[in-house]
Parts: sequence; C-alpha cells; structure tokens
Amino acid sequence: MTAGQISPRRLLTWPNLLSAVRLAMVPLFIVLFLQGRARLAFSVFVIAGVTDWLDGLIARFWKQESTLGAYLDPAADKLLLFSAFVLLTISDAHGGAQMPWIVTLLVFVRDIMIVTGAWIYVGLLGQPKPLPRALSRWNMVIQLVALGVLLLSGLVGLFGALAPVAIGISLLMTVVSGLDYAYMFIILPIVQRNARVAYAPDASTTSGAASVEPAVGAASASSSRADFSP
Repeated sequence: MTAGQISPRRLLTWPNLLSAVRLAMVPLFIVLFLQGRARLAFSVFVIAGVTDWLDGLIARFWKQESTLGAYLDPAADKLLLFSAFVLLTISDAHGGAQMPWIVTLLVFVRDIMIVTGAWIYVGLLGQPKPLPRALSRWNMVIQLVALGVLLLSGLVGLFGALAPVAIGISLLMTVVSGLDYAYMFIILPIVQRNARVAYAPDASTTSGAASVEPAVGAASASSSRADFSP
C-alpha cells in the first residue's frame, strides 16, 4: 500500500457503515411517506435518527473518526432532514399536520448561510475551521422531534394537538441558531478586526518616539561629559 492510499479498514468503520445505512434509508422513507404509510415512514425515520446517535457515539468512544465519516455523516443527516421537511410541506399523504413553507424555507436558508459563511470564514479569511455550535446540536434535535410529531399527527390525536407547538419551537430554534452562526461568521470577525486596528501602534507615533530617543541620549551624554571634565 502506497503512502497516498487509504486503508480499507479506515473506511469500513462502524460509524461509516451506519451513516451509509442511514443514507440508504432516505429513499425508503420517501416512498413509504408518499404511499401514505405514515407509521412505517415514522419507524424508518426513528431508526435513521438512532443510527445518527450511534455512529457519533462509536466514533468518539472507540476512536473511529475518519475523513470519509466527516462528510458522510452530515450528508446523510441533511438529506434525511431536508427530505422530511419538503415532504411534510408539499404533501399531506401522512394524513396529519403539514410543515409551513416559511419554516422549511428558513431551514434551507440557514444551512446555505452556514455553508457559505464557513467557506468565507475559513477559505477567504484564513480562520481556523469552527467547531459545531451547541445551539446547532440542539436545533437538530428539536427539528427531529418536530418532524416526528408531524409524522404521527394523523395517527395519534395528542401529536396532532402538539403539532403547532412543535412547529413554533422548531421555527424559533432555526432562527436563533442561524443568528448564532451569523454572529460567528460576520459580526465576530468585524469586532476582532476593529480591535486589532484599535490596539495596533500608530506608525507616526512610533517614528516620533524613535527620533526623540537619540536626541535625549545625546543630551544626557553631553551632560555627563560636562560633569566629569577637568
């Protein structure tokens, strides 16, 4: 194996396999939903969510992080979430409450803003790659719960009553999380740049101080010669 090749053992890890399974479950979820089989669609959705939790747990505790997993895991997550948001917005095949289009639109806008902001932040400004925000993790959990509530809203009366609450909380967290990333990618770099400019030494002051120092030194030297002259 050459230096440029990647060991198959590093690719065929349990987290990567779980992410691949979750990715493969997305088409199954879409088909079941459009067929009106809401209970089965919900079951697939829950199993996919559990695999997301498991692959992260295994990757952290058994040290099985990989470059492939860093791309495969979020890709599977986003494809599942986007599919559920779009389906629950454009179709009522599940026989329950639907997701308002404004919420789905804000979810897409938030993620586009994060991808674009990260590219500018890291690629153009040369900043280190940011760690995931705590609010972003909570936002994803709340989105999964809200989608699950809507999927079951046509089957269980309680979930139908909770659907407006779940939608409202999901909308709020999407906006708050988006503003949190906007602060990190836009406002914080501006504040840091202004702080560097404010505390940077003034060139004219520095040159002036440099010109005064030799004069002071010369004056003190001549004074010393005068004191010690015979």
